[in-house]
Amino acid sequence: MIVQAADIVEAGENRWLVQFDYVDSKGAQTTRVGEPWEMRGGTDLFLWDYTRNEIRRFKIVNISNFRYLVDEITQEPALFGQREDWSWKIS
Repeated sequence: MIVQAADIVEAGENRWLVQFDYVDSKGAQTTRVGEPWEMRGGTDLFLWDYTRNEIRRFKIVNISNFRYLVDEITQEPALFGQREDWSWKIS
């Protein structure tokens, strides 16, 4: 099942940690965990990727099995304090 933009927006607005499966341009599938940062044009999700320890861009159409990890947040978000206003962005 492909993720709905509304699910990404909800996670971003609430600063929820998320997990999803992603298929890259070469067809490789990985499971990613991260903090939503920004959604651009309704097609791209930028998030702090815990696997890579950096902000990464993901094509929304290549995301599946998207879920919130609301109960699993045990630390201050990695991005907290990295942006002056720490506001979820949709552009």
